[in-house]
Amino acid sequence: MPSNSILLLILLTITSSTLVASEKDQCTSLTQNKADLDSLAMLTLDLASKNASNTREHILIIMKTTSDHFIKQCLTDCFDHYTDAVHQVKVSMEALRKKRYQDIKHWVTAAMTGAQTCEESFQSKRGYNSPLTSHHS
Repeated sequence: MPSNSILLLILLTITSSTLVASEKDQCTSLTQNKADLDSLAMLTLDLASKNASNTREHILIIMKTTSDHFIKQCLTDCFDHYTDAVHQVKVSMEALRKKRYQDIKHWVTAAMTGAQTCEESFQSKRGYNSPLTSHHS
């Protein structure tokens, strides 16, 4: 069974680039007060859920504005991957409440794999790049 600290590192890796100042302050406060890692993991999962939901919305916007068939197909697949990721992160949150850490690892890994598969789908055809990359930066 992975330790809480390993789980935390995995989750922080997912959302570290999406933290806004107030959320970073909240994370800092939790760690400085030596709060339990489960609270920090829950915060991180919540941020990951928001990030995945925002990405889904961004995908819909791009789909409406592009006429490129290949891009639309990739975005359709990405939308499905991010829909799954939103669900997988929510299941991870429930698993965390029940302290089922192995389940969290499984669902977080699945969500991360879906996001990676989405990005890689654009590279399957020469000359194409993901229009989502700038959204993640």
